[in-house]
Amino acid sequence: MLTATPLPTFTKPARHPARYSVALLPVMAQYLQPHWRVLDPFGGVGGLAKLAHTGTRIVIGELEFPIIQQAAGKRRVNANAVALPFADDSFDAIATSPTYGNRMADTYTDDSRRNTYTAAFGFALHPQNSGAIQWGPRYRILHRTAWDEAARVLKPRGLFVLNISNHIRDGREINVAAWHCETLKSLGLHLQTTHTIPTPRNRYGANGEKRAPCEYIFVFQKL
Repeated sequence: MLTATPLPTFTKPARHPARYSVALLPVMAQYLQPHWRVLDPFGGVGGLAKLAHTGTRIVIGELEFPIIQQAAGKRRVNANAVALPFADDSFDAIATSPTYGNRMADTYTDDSRRNTYTAAFGFALHPQNSGAIQWGPRYRILHRTAWDEAARVLKPRGLFVLNISNHIRDGREINVAAWHCETLKSLGLHLQTTHTIPTPRNRYGANGEKRAPCEYIFVFQKL
């Protein structure tokens, strides 16, 4: 049986620079059945916990202890996505939104116009926190490991619901979404559905006037 780490609940959650847009959660919710156990391994401040009203049992996993202390949701676990503390085949679904590898991974805090994970959280991030890892080999290695772990704890025939987006770097679009899709396919997950959803984009920082036009929700099934 899964148990949540006993953590205090605060009325005002920690600030997060990349919360779920309102258009995303209803799309994700339609794939999550009541009484399912659902893990968000990159849980942050617990945005996915808003779906608990559907009867789905959402487990929020987050690496940074000060953040998971203040996250929303009844089931919160201080956990590293690359080494999940759960048994094989523990969850009916994975539903998550990892970092996009964009400039929100910048680690300096001296410019108030920057909307970064480090600035929002107010402390230096854990070395394995992807919120401080730019797109590149290190980003891809970490997420490949995290998705391997997510696939391990996902039950056979379970669903993997992924929210991801491309980003603009040096004036060109970086196809982060395609990389995640191909990686999950290589782990034996079958892509069932793709949703393309226009969302308001963060207009701060470099390339503020140029943003990828949409976010994606991909729905996979573990074979």
